[in-house]
Amino acid sequence: MNQNIRKLMTLMPPHDGAGDVINWRQTREVWGCDFPSDFRVFMSVYGSGAIEDGLAISRQNEGAPGDGPHDVWFVPSPDWLEDVSAPYPAWLAAGSLICWGEDSNQNVLCWSTRGSDPDKWPVAVWDSGGLDGQAFIEFDCGMAELLLRIFSEEQPYPFNEGFLGGVTRPRFMHRREEARLRGLGINPWPDA
Repeated sequence: MNQNIRKLMTLMPPHDGAGDVINWRQTREVWGCDFPSDFRVFMSVYGSGAIEDGLAISRQNEGAPGDGPHDVWFVPSPDWLEDVSAPYPAWLAAGSLICWGEDSNQNVLCWSTRGSDPDKWPVAVWDSGGLDGQAFIEFDCGMAELLLRIFSEEQPYPFNEGFLGGVTRPRFMHRREEARLRGLGINPWPDA
């Protein structure tokens, strides 16, 4: 298991019933690529859900890339890329984006699909606030390492407003558990 996922599991233990079973072979056939190994393990351990009700980790899109923008892995449309002056090409070109998360500030977390090894894809974040005049911030790390950085006391949340800053013991809740609690009339995030 990826060492960053092990660290995440210590920092943010998964709850009972978390995790998703994903047919990665079928995913590769639909998408035409593999996904980073830390993401595949994250999905099996945690699955689709939210961290502190502020950072949504997306679930698998049952259709083809680009079929939907929310709660699914998706690729940004060429129009959106142009609107935000993205330095990334449209899907399927090398270096195009696959989005895997969104935070409550509407920052979008993606991979830049440069190179044939998904484990070397950098994370690219579209900063909706345009931090320091940059719409995109690129991190030379994978998803799990970025999550560890977000919750590190030494490295504050790197995007606008820092709403997750100071959270050093994050909680993850699978979307099924959140829906179950809401169905019972329980606020799943009473102190978030």
